[in-house]
Amino acid sequence: MRVLVRNIEPEMVETIPISEILVAFRRRVDKGDISELAADIREVGLIHPIAVKRLTGYPDGYQYQLLAGERRLMAVRDKIGSDTITANIYPADLSALEIKYIELIENIGREKMEYQEECDLKNDIHQLQCEISGEKTGGGVSWEGIV
Repeated sequence: MRVLVRNIEPEMVETIPISEILVAFRRRVDKGDISELAADIREVGLIHPIAVKRLTGYPDGYQYQLLAGERRLMAVRDKIGSDTITANIYPADLSALEIKYIELIENIGREKMEYQEECDLKNDIHQLQCEISGEKTGGGVSWEGIV
């Protein structure tokens, strides 16, 4: 599933204050039990940093928006009680399509999303692609010539 126009990579990996992370609307509704995840993080550390993008001029002291890793964020904040977390920091100029794509790629390889959550997220990506490229018109399947 290749949908991006440019390659996107984090600017840096850094430990950031959890209080500066805005958790906006997320497609994953069912977070599941994070106790086992928290125990794993306590035992071996946070192997995969969360993903955030920089925010510019956002009120309330938020410097970052969560892109992926809400379960890891919850485990570190709520179960372990840490004030900081390691994050891959992406640039502020990510498009809505790039943000959704990062969320999808992260979640496909992690705790399985519910069927409807994955469908809704893929639909979000499709809608954003249609806004950028326009919807396909014509060129559908023709039954002419079939015997």
